[in-house]
Amino acid sequence: MSRSFVPFSLALLLLIIPFALSAQHVQTPPAQDDDFSVFLFAILLAGISIMIGAAIFGSFLAMLLFFCFIGLVSAGILSASIMVGLYKRSLAAGFKTLLIIVCSIGGAILGMISFYFVNDFFKLDLKLSTSLVSGAVSGILGGVLLGISLSFIFRTLFAYFRNKLIA
Repeated sequence: MSRSFVPFSLALLLLIIPFALSAQHVQTPPAQDDDFSVFLFAILLAGISIMIGAAIFGSFLAMLLFFCFIGLVSAGILSASIMVGLYKRSLAAGFKTLLIIVCSIGGAILGMISFYFVNDFFKLDLKLSTSLVSGAVSGILGGVLLGISLSFIFRTLFAYFRNKLIA
């Protein structure tokens, strides 16, 4: 059985080799891959637009924060808060001072603007200086109360999160 198997396998091998060699030389035409998908291009454009918009928004936000910081430094508010914090040896006291000063200045500005419009809308017949001073005083009082309230809220939240982090 082994003697008839060897010539049969040799004949089979001789028949297969030419087919195998000829298959290597057959070239298939390259596949056409020039499909253009409008939907994929629209998704690409939307993604690029979102990235550019996010970069512009982030740059605007960073510039706004930088200018607010420069404004606080130039007005002396930040320096005064740091000095109070160093004098009392407490970061919380400096932060509370910063909140009270910023809230009272913002309250004064918003109070003057809103009292001017209230005077104009309700026809109160107050002089401009009277309405502006009244708005500034009420805005300062509201700002001080808001600053003290925010300081208490931040201190309570900080203690809560610190306890959650430790536990």
